[in-house]
Amino acid sequence: MDSGVAQLAYLLDESFDRNDEHSLLANLRTVSSAAWAAVPPEGGRSIRDIADHAGVAIRLYADHLFGAATLDYLSVHKTSPGRADPATIPALVDWIREGHRVLRTGLASLRDADLSRPARSHWGEPAETRWLVGVIIQHNTYHAGEINHLRSMLQGDDRWPWQSGR
Repeated sequence: MDSGVAQLAYLLDESFDRNDEHSLLANLRTVSSAAWAAVPPEGGRSIRDIADHAGVAIRLYADHLFGAATLDYLSVHKTSPGRADPATIPALVDWIREGHRVLRTGLASLRDADLSRPARSHWGEPAETRWLVGVIIQHNTYHAGEINHLRSMLQGDDRWPWQSGR
């Protein structure tokens, strides 16, 4: 794998599951079944909703960067083949993992020269391949943070480690 592609693959894996604190799946591992579908007071989304959204995005980016570019948000969210029942954490995590595998396999097929070339985005405008891969890396990390904060509020441990004695 070329060095630029390898670096993006490393960062993608870190944002998805390799980083024990900041990755999407690391933060899902600490969610209780009670917190999974709960919506905090004055909130509008559950952890399940956020995780599902992150999985849909992974599928969209994989399809438009490396597939047929036929999917849109609603088609993935409502009718994606093999889409798991998001009512359970393990089923949705398995579905998200499969989407990441497709995205990661596509990324591994690239050469460094491909990274600056225009690619298809799911919103219809071309963008540099490296920029699109960067967006999904940031998207994973962003939603991992949201999940972490909602989980900690819903599970009653929304403190920094040094504040646990309060």
